[in-house]
Amino acid sequence: MKRVLIPAVLCLTGVVMLSSLATGQAATKVLPSKVTLKSTPKKDLKRPHVFKVSGVLTPPVAIPLVCGTGVTNVAYCTKATRAQMCSGKIRVMIKRGVKTLVKKNITLKPTCSYSAKITIRKKMKHGKLTISTRWLGNTLLGARNAKSLKVKV
Repeated sequence: MKRVLIPAVLCLTGVVMLSSLATGQAATKVLPSKVTLKSTPKKDLKRPHVFKVSGVLTPPVAIPLVCGTGVTNVAYCTKATRAQMCSGKIRVMIKRGVKTLVKKNITLKPTCSYSAKITIRKKMKHGKLTISTRWLGNTLLGARNAKSLKVKV
């Protein structure tokens, strides 16, 4: 039973890899090296609470290959450009405990950086909020989180 099953699985993985090459997608997505997060100010005690969230996506050292449609030979694929790797969205979430106050998607700039002003108008007690970001990925790069940080309101 094992002898029959292993070649069938290997055959299926080969078909999946060839079909992903034929559709112009990478066979496996490479993770970006790093996603950073910075927020100013660290403390905003008056309403409305306005935070500028910014950061940078660092592309991976191993540059993925991009194949055109119908290309099955890897020799005809080209390396991805920085603009191709830096196209996508970053999701910014601001939470108080487990409750999400704000969720916003930001488009990444061609320089692999992002920034946005986020306003919280809701009346709340003073305390800490957690800001977290997630690179949602694209056809070349997989998704990755940045370290979250805390701000005071």
